[in-house]
Amino acid sequence: MEKGHPPLTSIVLGKYSHRPGSGFIAWHGHMSEAHSRVFSYPWSSVQRPFDEDVLSRTGSYPNHFNIPSTQYAVPDSKVTVNGRGPYQDFYRRMLHYSYRGACALCDTRLSHLLVASHIVPWAVDPAIRLDPHNGILLCKQHDALFEHGTISIGVDGMVNVRKLPLDPGVDLKAFLERTRARLRNPRPGFEPNPRFLQWRVAKAKQ
Repeated sequence: MEKGHPPLTSIVLGKYSHRPGSGFIAWHGHMSEAHSRVFSYPWSSVQRPFDEDVLSRTGSYPNHFNIPSTQYAVPDSKVTVNGRGPYQDFYRRMLHYSYRGACALCDTRLSHLLVASHIVPWAVDPAIRLDPHNGILLCKQHDALFEHGTISIGVDGMVNVRKLPLDPGVDLKAFLERTRARLRNPRPGFEPNPRFLQWRVAKAKQ
């Protein structure tokens, strides 16, 4: 999308729906037109944005247990992707400061368990990827629940826990019961943007 290329991911379709998944945002018209552009585009003329030596790099690993190679041994898969690089770590440190080093939904303060959770996902809008008003510092468990939609946060900061279709188990029940009823207040000037929270709630209802 940033390069202006046709929507290549439009050709990845659900087995039964024959449509892209709900996270697909690269095309808003008819899929037939998107596919036509994809298959007629001269992809071989597009320069790869990665170093040529990436695929040639190999790693060697010690045999800790002195077990001979068997049918269970497989080589590493080498992939090249457009990643977030150092930006995610910068963003996490900013939110760590904003929320005074504590999960916004519980009392977790162990740094290695805290992550920068985006309200509007990274892939949706590049303009707000590092916006402090688009992020909340969450522990990994609350981040997963927020990402999945089990937990939602209203524009007033109130936390809603969705009723689960299956019994989540005693441990998760207890964890959800200890979840704050309202989002922890960050430092002044770092409050979540209500528009972003409203977008997230509306998206979860679709």
